[in-house]
Amino acid sequence: MAAELNELSDKKLKNLHRKERDNIEFFADGTGLSAKASKVGGISWIFTYRLDGKS
Repeated sequence: MAAELNELSDKKLKNLHRKERDNIEFFADGTGLSAKASKVGGISWIFTYRLDGKS
């Protein structure tokens, strides 16, 4: 069974940007790419990968 993919669309990212929140939130696309939304509304990218069996 294939993993479900959650696209990080332009619309979704624009809605997250500049929006204040109580906690840091992570939004993953299911392929190793994530967006981290900060408390003050900034967005950072996180890419998780494996090399030689190590994360």
